Amino acid sequence: MTFEEFIPKWYENHPLAKFDEDDHLSNKSVSDLITLIAQKLDWIQFCSENNINNIDDDFRETLFEDILQLLNMEAMEHSTISFGSLIDFFKSLSKEKADDYDLKLLSYVNELLQSYHSFEDFYHLYSAWTSIRIYFLKEVQLGFPAAEAGWMTGFYEARRQDFLKIREVDFPSMKIMGNYFLEMYASCKTIERWAMAGDIVKIHDRVVVFLRDLLVSARNNGYYDYEERIKEIIEEIKAETDSTPSVFISYTDSDKVITDQIEAAISNKARVHRDKHDVVAGVNLKNFMKSIRKQDFVILVVSDEYLQRRNCMYEVLQLLKDYEENEEAFWNKVKIFNIATGIHKGIGRAKKIKYWTDACNEIESKLGEIPEPASEGLVKEAKILRYISMEIDILLDHLNDEFCEKDLTKFIDVTNKSLQKWAQYGNNPYTDALLAVFQERLNSV
Repeated sequence: MTFEEFIPKWYENHPLAKFDEDDHLSNKSVSDLITLIAQKLDWIQFCSENNINNIDDDFRETLFEDILQLLNMEAMEHSTISFGSLIDFFKSLSKEKADDYDLKLLSYVNELLQSYHSFEDFYHLYSAWTSIRIYFLKEVQLGFPAAEAGWMTGFYEARRQDFLKIREVDFPSMKIMGNYFLEMYASCKTIERWAMAGDIVKIHDRVVVFLRDLLVSARNNGYYDYEERIKEIIEEIKAETDSTPSVFISYTDSDKVITDQIEAAISNKARVHRDKHDVVAGVNLKNFMKSIRKQDFVILVVSDEYLQRRNCMYEVLQLLKDYEENEEAFWNKVKIFNIATGIHKGIGRAKKIKYWTDACNEIESKLGEIPEPASEGLVKEAKILRYISMEIDILLDHLNDEFCEKDLTKFIDVTNKSLQKWAQYGNNPYTDALLAVFQERLNSV
């Protein structure tokens, strides 16, 4: 069966969608174009379900052009912009082709935005794009093209005076754009940094400018609950341009000499943060852990004493939990110097687990003897100790792992190399979009 033979059968199921197919495509209405796109998408699905190999590149390219024309018409008429046909089209493609078409889509949207002169025209498309883009990419399992960060933040920067109209009256719309900017910015930072090209495409600065506009919008429109969080995000992003990585060292007093050696060896390449971790029970560990997570690197000096320190164990197990879905990210951030003994044999591991089980059982045995209001703090403490006793085996597995260095000289050398690489390629988002643009240009030559 051909596409032409498929159409009569399609109309049998969609009799109200009939239009004059002799009209030139440019004369068709939005509804006619929607019908034509639906026919082609259904034909692709029909071929897939029936193992018919009748879909060539020209057919897909024509369909994509139809969808882009529909996008333009909906934008120009200020009607609802639907991305449903785009999602269906992309789902029919291979991953490689989907990436190629996504760059074409981005380029087309950018051209449309540049061609619109009135604020009402370009804002209708811009707001629709930012509100649906994250959902669209997740649906078709694609990541942000790095070039998108440069184009979209650059457009906001160029037309910022117009966007201030929205800032003054419509915080919810600004918030949607903010979520889009942050997701896009986060995606930029995951790109492998294989060269440094300078701070040319200033994605970072543009995002900060937008977030400041978002903060003003929250204040002006009475969304005061958002102010503190927006301020925190601004400070977090501003701190990311520092070319010197921050390192948090987790250790115990008994390992202070080793920790001093590590700090002395890396202090010229990093900003070192240390804490004795002897905080009493009841301290707000959630806030304390938050300060650790903000560091670029975490060094754990793990000894027998470390494995018996409540706060140390809670911190490191929380870190392991945070990164359990991305092992590579964990080992890029966390460096372990292991001097603990007895962890390679079952009896040694059992003793370390039993230490925490006994500590928890001891507290739980006393809870019945203490009136309920007075035992609230002990209940929380018992939960933490129980958590440690149940999760410590995960840490012991990691301590046997190849990632844990036991030779101090080698550990310092490896750590310094990681810090040097960070300083060279950095947590610097400026270059990511630029590199992608350069790569696109090279590929097109």
